Amino acid sequence: MVTRTADGIPGDALNVGLVGSTRDITRAMHAAEWFPADPITLRTSIDIIGSVVLDRPYHDAPVSPLYYDGKKEQLAFEKPDGRSADRRHHVRLWQVLEKGTDGRPVWLGSITFDRGVGLSHDTGQVTHHIAPNIDARARLADA
Repeated sequence: MVTRTADGIPGDALNVGLVGSTRDITRAMHAAEWFPADPITLRTSIDIIGSVVLDRPYHDAPVSPLYYDGKKEQLAFEKPDGRSADRRHHVRLWQVLEKGTDGRPVWLGSITFDRGVGLSHDTGQVTHHIAPNIDARARLADA
């Protein structure tokens, strides 16, 4: 199960599942010191470039949108790993069921570790490169 970009290019693998309301997940992520990702705007795009180039913090930098089952992620969080936004853990989450077996929403997500910035092999655009070893990627509780 893989996410896709808006152009249909394969993205990140789904590798995490959560159960709970949006509020439950947001509280848990906050308690684990994850930051909600800002939306992509001209301002946040300039800010993330400044963070990477000037090696300064941007704890809630935006993440590029990915799609699962035709839907853009509903929630995105990140956790810095170093000073700037070029190295960070992030997770995107999609609600896949309104009610699971226990009556609460079920979410699938993709957690990755951005190990640096470079050019995309698919589009030639500047992008983050994620760590290739899935087993070495972050866990939500200990990233």
